[in-house]
Amino acid sequence: PANPPENTHSPSPSRLSLTTAETAVALLLQSPPLAAMVEDVSILMTIDIRGKDLLVKLVEWLKKTPTLTTGQLISRGSNHEEQQRIAELAAHELPIPADGLKDEFLGAIHQLSLRHTDQQINQLIEKAKKVNLSPTEKETLQQLLQKKNTSIPPDQE
Repeated sequence: PANPPENTHSPSPSRLSLTTAETAVALLLQSPPLAAMVEDVSILMTIDIRGKDLLVKLVEWLKKTPTLTTGQLISRGSNHEEQQRIAELAAHELPIPADGLKDEFLGAIHQLSLRHTDQQINQLIEKAKKVNLSPTEKETLQQLLQKKNTSIPPDQE
């Protein structure tokens, strides 16, 4: 047949499912000025998700030098594997119109921020199962739960 079913061969890198962090990287590679919209990179550093290290690197590089091209970003990769991953994500076709890149990127960063909050909440809850939390930890847990429950996605602000 002229058009064989797509699942008969191994998927190309652009067809692999991306984590939220990898989606944010792909969006950054399409629109580097988005890096300036990340207020606190430290939140991203603590999240347990594939692609977050690369996202943190790209945000830091682009905040320092916003004019870097995709080729320059690829060459800055610390090893061949990282360079190849940047190239794959740059080539990844996202079904997002150009005027939607900002909202999609902010949404991804918001999701990562929520994940960070969830991880902090879970750590405190696990600790509370073993020992009594200090008053400061109890207050922090209460604030995190409130933050999670009142969090508004950026596209609904």
